[in-house]
Amino acid sequence: VATLGFGLDALVQRDSLAQALAQLRQGESRYRQLVLASSDILWEVDERNRITHLSSELPGIGSDTFRALLGKAPAEYGMTVTDADGVSAFAPAGKPFRDALLTVETPRGRIWLSVTGEPIRDAENRYCGYRGTALDISARKQAEDRLRQSEERYRRLNAIASDWYWERDENQLLSYLSPSFQEITGLSTVGVIGTGIHDTLPPAYDPAGRRQYIQAFAERGPFRDYEYARRDADGTLRWRSTSGDPIFKANGEFVGYRGVCKDVTERKLHEAALLRQAHYDSLTELPNRALMRDRLTLSFERARGDGRQVAVLLLDLDQFKHVNDSFGHEAGDALLRAVAQRIIPCVGPGDTVARLGGDEFVAIVENVERDEDVTLVATSILNSLATPWEYQGAELLQSTSIGISLYPRDGEQPRDLLRNADAAMYAAKLKGRNTLHFYTSELNERARRFVDLRAGLSRAIEREEFLLQQCASALQSPA
Repeated sequence: VATLGFGLDALVQRDSLAQALAQLRQGESRYRQLVLASSDILWEVDERNRITHLSSELPGIGSDTFRALLGKAPAEYGMTVTDADGVSAFAPAGKPFRDALLTVETPRGRIWLSVTGEPIRDAENRYCGYRGTALDISARKQAEDRLRQSEERYRRLNAIASDWYWERDENQLLSYLSPSFQEITGLSTVGVIGTGIHDTLPPAYDPAGRRQYIQAFAERGPFRDYEYARRDADGTLRWRSTSGDPIFKANGEFVGYRGVCKDVTERKLHEAALLRQAHYDSLTELPNRALMRDRLTLSFERARGDGRQVAVLLLDLDQFKHVNDSFGHEAGDALLRAVAQRIIPCVGPGDTVARLGGDEFVAIVENVERDEDVTLVATSILNSLATPWEYQGAELLQSTSIGISLYPRDGEQPRDLLRNADAAMYAAKLKGRNTLHFYTSELNERARRFVDLRAGLSRAIEREEFLLQQCASALQSPA
């Protein structure tokens, strides 16, 4: 009987172990699928900054070099990780960092990665290293460099060439314009000669700069590169840059000004394009992660002033990868653009909808008084996205899961609100997707327990701590 009881206990243990292993394999499978679906590189370093894990090969680095990176510090391969001020992101150790720049020299040239990291601590809160993500931004950096180079070439050409020459008399009235003025602008000099500076400059643009320009005339001093915008004869808005010097007779008598004016429209357009590229997502034209963080910070400041709440809604499209796999990336891009257009009408005119990257979006809803206000917005988004999509004659169904966190109830820093909204979003997916979930403190505790369990089971497998052979032997014992 004792032997039989021992055998039954072993059988129960074996079943429990089999269930644990199955859950572990399922968790690891989900992790692998998330890694494969993500465009980010997942990485870990130990307390001496030695690389212990990379989820995928770095762009431009061969397999041999990639394997050699493990166990080495980034600096040993000419990699530098710096924050916005050029300081090493890993120093001082133990502090999180966001969107630091990693430059890597490869046989194919330099690549740029945007790196985000969080410190790893053990059960005694001792610093053990970092783990985080890295996103290849080489294409964006190259585009910015090309824009800067183009802008520099244009600036150099403008430095040696002026569009037209002008003169003003002692009363600040235009007395002369070179013929190129009419050729370039299409405006007749007849209506411009004899006008004063108050007549020729638009009053609404850059009031402070306009006052300085007028003050320079009043003080009879030189001025350089004053920029203003005016419309040409065809209605096109063009940017001009003008510079001038006072004219004096030999006896010191002031007789007017002479100067040059040049067209700087292309440079201004380049600057605007650069600014937009830095703050907006090129696919959906929504604010990107950087601009979203700025607006989130500003919304918190406004909320502190009026005592209201700000809601952060993190949206992740359900099984979006199936669209790309079944219909191609063009269909996926079209769907992301359509999603953006459906979300915008669901929020208020002063709220923000941004794209974090991939199939993740964020809605910042201000002036929240009750949870019900946010529920109405989130439900409106769910209903809007639940309407079938049509792509090249095919009907697509695409739902989303929404996680919600509230300022200041769930945190007072943008990173805290985003992290908590992310935890709530995963809870919404566990509820069956196509739903919403508010953040609660229990979500983080549940996530930590899951991570600890998975790590413990992984270590047990590596150390061969499971007694499968002994259990099998016990089952073979005679009853």
